[in-house]
Amino acid sequence: MNEPSPQYQARKTCRVEVDIELNKLNALLFILEQQADLTREQALRVAEVLEQLT
Repeated sequence: MNEPSPQYQARKTCRVEVDIELNKLNALLFILEQQADLTREQALRVAEVLEQLT
């Protein structure tokens, strides 16, 4: 059986990391919208500020 190339493994790892970050962002947006009663636009602005702080 052939082993995947290192480039394939790197792309797969990157895709998984991006998926994880998107899931975190979506969870944060959901919490801000539901619990803090923010609009989607307001929640996105808060998420942008938090991103700059981290």
